[in-house]
Amino acid sequence: MPSLTIRSFAELLNLPAHAQARILTEQKYPKQGPQSFKTPYYQQAISGIRAYYKAGNDFGQLALAASKIEAFKQESKRDHNLRILNSFKQSDLPGRKLHVAKTQHVTFKAEDVDLRFSPDLSGAESGTDRYLLLHYRAQPLHQELARTTLELAHWALESAGSAASPKQIEYVDLFTGVVHTIAKRRVSTISAAEQNLKIIKTLWPTL
Repeated sequence: MPSLTIRSFAELLNLPAHAQARILTEQKYPKQGPQSFKTPYYQQAISGIRAYYKAGNDFGQLALAASKIEAFKQESKRDHNLRILNSFKQSDLPGRKLHVAKTQHVTFKAEDVDLRFSPDLSGAESGTDRYLLLHYRAQPLHQELARTTLELAHWALESAGSAASPKQIEYVDLFTGVVHTIAKRRVSTISAAEQNLKIIKTLWPTL
């Protein structure tokens, strides 16, 4: 059965038809292709950021994560993870009092395609639930891609029974420091998503 992450699906929707096959192939065969574009590649940095919040905004946790990253034998992976930690420290995120909860993994089915959403950080801030996505790439996050991703993330949460509003979901661009949010979801985005899912269901067995 076809299965996509919300991030990859959002990227796919923002690409011309001829380029969509690459995203689908990467989702069907996750061990192939460049790993630096995939969330697990940055797992050590993400774990360090989560530990920072769980310890009550303790910078010592970031230093501990950095020391573990320094031991990586793969230079590119080491450099990218250190870049993420440094970008986090230079952003406004360290000043936020986020009570991080266990990572949520949401999966729902639409048009016989499994869509998966896992925020990088989720928890309560000033009594309100927050869902944060982090942009790791060493280039700015395009505003339209950020908006589409947030809309699809809200769709995923809603489909899983969550009453969270779109404003509770944020996409933080660690490259620029910009925090992307939306006030509401566009009907056109979900309509386009549903139409594309029908195409994906047809294309998936041919990949």
